[in-house]
Amino acid sequence: MKNTIYSIALVIITLFVCLNPVRAQVTLVENLGSFDQPDTVFSFGNKNYYVLGTTGTTEQLWVSDGTAFGTSFLATFENPGKFHSIPGSSDLFFIEYSASGQMQLWKTNGTVAGTTMIISFGTYTKSAVWPEANGKMTYISYGSSGSGKLWASDGTVAGTIFILNFDFVLKPFKLPSSSDMYFLQGTASDIVSLWKSDGTVAGTTLVETLGTSTICDNLAVRDTVCYFSIKAATGSTFLYVSDGTNSGTNLEGISPEIFNFHFYQASNDLYFFERTAQGIVNLRKLELATGTTPLIGNFGSQLFIEQMVEVGNIYYYTPTSPSGTSLYVSDGTAAGTVFLTNGYTLYNVVKTGGSTDTWFFKKDNTGVIELWKTNGLPSGTSIVKQLGSYGNLITSTITDNKFYFILAASSNNYHLWVTNGTVNGTINLHSFNSPYYFHHFTGFPEAFFYELSASGNLELWKSSGTVAGTILIKNLGTLDNIDEMFFYNNKYYIIFSTTGTNEELWTSDGTNAGTTLLQSFLEPSYMHSFPSLNDLYFFNAANAQNFELWKTAAPLNVSEIQGDVNQLLVYPNPVNDNVTIQIDNNFSGVYSGIVTNTFGQTVQNFSFQKNEVSSSMQLDIAHLATGVYTLTLTSTERTLARKILKR
Repeated sequence: MKNTIYSIALVIITLFVCLNPVRAQVTLVENLGSFDQPDTVFSFGNKNYYVLGTTGTTEQLWVSDGTAFGTSFLATFENPGKFHSIPGSSDLFFIEYSASGQMQLWKTNGTVAGTTMIISFGTYTKSAVWPEANGKMTYISYGSSGSGKLWASDGTVAGTIFILNFDFVLKPFKLPSSSDMYFLQGTASDIVSLWKSDGTVAGTTLVETLGTSTICDNLAVRDTVCYFSIKAATGSTFLYVSDGTNSGTNLEGISPEIFNFHFYQASNDLYFFERTAQGIVNLRKLELATGTTPLIGNFGSQLFIEQMVEVGNIYYYTPTSPSGTSLYVSDGTAAGTVFLTNGYTLYNVVKTGGSTDTWFFKKDNTGVIELWKTNGLPSGTSIVKQLGSYGNLITSTITDNKFYFILAASSNNYHLWVTNGTVNGTINLHSFNSPYYFHHFTGFPEAFFYELSASGNLELWKSSGTVAGTILIKNLGTLDNIDEMFFYNNKYYIIFSTTGTNEELWTSDGTNAGTTLLQSFLEPSYMHSFPSLNDLYFFNAANAQNFELWKTAAPLNVSEIQGDVNQLLVYPNPVNDNVTIQIDNNFSGVYSGIVTNTFGQTVQNFSFQKNEVSSSMQLDIAHLATGVYTLTLTSTERTLARKILKR
């Protein structure tokens, strides 16, 4: 008789599991108390640190290892921030501005006792964490006037020192050939000089006095040298190059305006644009070998360079003037810098892996948009297809060597297009009310996106690049905007706002069955992960008194659940009070167990030591309300789950 009961229960459980596969579980980790939304989520080591705003003027620093036991309050601060590490230390460091206006350096090891102040820098309103100098972090503290101090720290009280005063500082940089930190600083009379520091007072020295200036517009490091420009009070811009030494710091050019530093793959020479006194924009390069700045291209009178797109070892430039935008291409030589075409407006110069051509959009002054392509030569620049009269290009993406883009046709009417660079492969796929948020899944060749339909339903769509392959995956219902989207373990987790007071947390693997509502929350936010865990974490402001940390565990595999029916038995099922849990004799070990409700909330915790003596246990669930629950057992090797019906 007992075996018959087991068999009947087994059949019921098997059918229940097959028809109702266990999806990702959403469980409450810890109720943190009365807080606003977090100001900071910072991952360090195997822990996350949270700065939580209170209803007053203070903030609290918390730490979590992803468990309720390991989630705890550390200290109260006024305004903690600028979290960082210091070489050789396992602690986390940050800057705090106290209620009295003191700028302080703090550290924490994730414990209350280990959260301590290292030094108070003094009364300052601004700070910056600068690059490492010979194993020490450097800091600047300054006020509204710009004057302040340079500090260095190895993470200890004794090793945190004041280095020098400054009237104003510009930009720091590192060179790969040196362990020193370099920076530009100025005096009260606007004399700018280049300095270096090894993190000590004696090792902080002047490299070169550069001249009168208050602005550093451009700075770039390439190979073993740094390029930078400083703007003088007279309006002229001075171009310098430095290898970190006095003899290797040289003035290389003077121009009314210098902008847009960049490099070509095959060269360490600096390329930049200059604007002459007459308003002409020129492309020049700085040749290190000769110390000259030859003219590469004259682009005429332009307002700015809208796009710089690097494709292989050439650049496409789109200089823009009041009359429209032009397209130029350059291989870094004067002979190889040529004009390709004019356009009233040019959109999205893009390159894909499946074509030797670069594509771009051209819009005339009547609103007609055309798709063009170019191989970098005037003779190879041609129209692919005239697309029609449109407003703006809304968004675009590249998937499986296809370029998808959305054009605004009219009010509440948008067209999804795709192109492979050919006339026949440029297709108007579908008309939508309001499509947005292109995204991708690993292993899927399609482009995925959301659509807010005219009826107010939010829908998940995908397209393979054909009309027939542009299909609705799932209607999610009357949802509003996407507040957050987080890609984790090849799934997207999405927080949707609704027309009501709550928001909804969904997950999607790109399929209909795998796109599911996890749970409705009042105010979920800040999705994040832990380096050593397989769960996704987020916060929820349940009410004014309860700010909570939640997690969504990785979903159990349906085939594993079905195949493990004989490994875990629960009976009786349905159950009134005590349920027996029996694990197959082939499996021993310590199991941690949870019982979760249909909202994914953990309502009971238990543990089970499975060995040769004890292969079953009884769990009292008499206190639970009537309903369906999921019983989950987890060991170091596997996870087993069964649904139970509490009467």
